[in-house]
Amino acid sequence: ESALNGLSLSGQGLSAAEIPAVYRELMDYTKDIEKKLPDPKGMTAADRTIQALKLSLNAAEKQAGFWFLPFLPNPVFSAGITYDIEKQAVDWNVSLGFSISVFDRGERAVEAASRKKGADLARLELEQAEQSKTISLDRGWSQKEILKMDYEIAGLNLEEKTELRDEAEQLFKQGFISEEDYIMNQMDFRMAGLAQTKSANQYLIQLLDIVRMYGAGGAPKEN
Repeated sequence: ESALNGLSLSGQGLSAAEIPAVYRELMDYTKDIEKKLPDPKGMTAADRTIQALKLSLNAAEKQAGFWFLPFLPNPVFSAGITYDIEKQAVDWNVSLGFSISVFDRGERAVEAASRKKGADLARLELEQAEQSKTISLDRGWSQKEILKMDYEIAGLNLEEKTELRDEAEQLFKQGFISEEDYIMNQMDFRMAGLAQTKSANQYLIQLLDIVRMYGAGGAPKEN
């Protein structure tokens, strides 16, 4: 209703020639409304969900204010046209009536209660979504610290395997260990290097995931 009232040509009888102008005016009005909407760019999936739930809560709160509507009679508009053959004239009439169901098995009470409680349910959904986002962020930072420690441990293991490889190489040259033992030490060293590389990649992926959760703005610089 507010949108229609904003149109200068609304409420007037329109001819076919005037309809395109009204359509263009309506499209311009729609663009003005779209400009007021939050920019989805840079918003994460969680942010868009929360934004949608806020709009749902706003709608539910408005519906709660009209909880009594199910108990009101339904308006019925009827129109009729008659043609008098003798007078050769057309007559028409419009009437307004109200109807209400005689047999009510509690449907109206249920709908009224749904309107009253709809805002509470929407509010709980919004709180749950906000908490879920906070939990996800906290879990992301905790996982980052764990992966950072795994990377440091992998680095210490690589240092140890590097020393063992150097010792094995000297012992092999002097004939104190077999070629098989020497090759096994080489393999342990390479596996330790691969493990550290894997840990580094997992840590980097987690950092990127945190940035994604914060959106295009990125994570706080202090962290």
